[in-house]
Amino acid sequence: MKKPVLLGLILVGGVMLVGIVLLSMKLKETQRAEFTVRDQFNSALKSVAEIQDSLNAIAPRETRLLSLTQRTEMGARVTQTQKERMLSTIAGLKESIRNTRERIRELEQSLSGSQAEVASLQRVVAGLKRSVIEKEAAIRRLTARVDSLATAVTTLRADVRHHEETIAEQQQEIEQKGQEIEANRQEIEEKRQEIATVHYIIGTRKMLKQKGIITERGGILGIGKTPELAGAFNAGDFTALDTDRVSVISITGREPRILSAQSRSSYELQPGKTLSRLQIRNSSEFRKVKYLVILVK
Repeated sequence: MKKPVLLGLILVGGVMLVGIVLLSMKLKETQRAEFTVRDQFNSALKSVAEIQDSLNAIAPRETRLLSLTQRTEMGARVTQTQKERMLSTIAGLKESIRNTRERIRELEQSLSGSQAEVASLQRVVAGLKRSVIEKEAAIRRLTARVDSLATAVTTLRADVRHHEETIAEQQQEIEQKGQEIEANRQEIEEKRQEIATVHYIIGTRKMLKQKGIITERGGILGIGKTPELAGAFNAGDFTALDTDRVSVISITGREPRILSAQSRSSYELQPGKTLSRLQIRNSSEFRKVKYLVILVK
């Protein structure tokens, strides 16, 4: 083989060897880029899944809060504890939204300048951002509803306190009226008793004389004297009788006589051997004379 031909073959072989080396380096660089894109893609998918899980976790709490506000609007009573729980739930939802928004921002930064293979993730991120915006709007609506309910509850409690104060005032007024009525009733009863009551005493001539209730006049040498009522006597010696409630006086002794000035038509004297009765027939007429003196033997 001639020398020029050999040199040509060597030159061609060297060029091919250089081409092979450059091609091998290009292939390794392409593989590294593919690995980087694949890692970035997998990391982005993982972030998307975590963000979606975070958004999904918000939904049940949002639903429970919405249900509670709806029940409250339908008339269910809201306690201070429930109000605090609703406000705490809203605060937790807002915190979750803030964290989710930050995760989306970080994902967007990691995707900026990415290869075409992960460009489709941009649409997924845009959907996540729309979901976050919708959640924020829902939370704002729930917050407004809770604030409105809190105002309504405050107003209702103020109305209840006002009604309770009014009821307490009315109750106090009723009690005062009741006391006045009771005082008037007692006064009326005292007046009735005063009108209806007569005071009576039953005794022998000797006893009545000793008590100064009667005196004796006339007669000769102490014989045939007539008993008469004295001008003054001790009211404590008499027994009170309510003629509205009692119309019969039992008399122990013989031959009872009425010495006081009760109208004869207002009563009936029913003598007995040892026990007699005085029957009051007309109490209004009978009690015009307040003291009744009955003489017995």
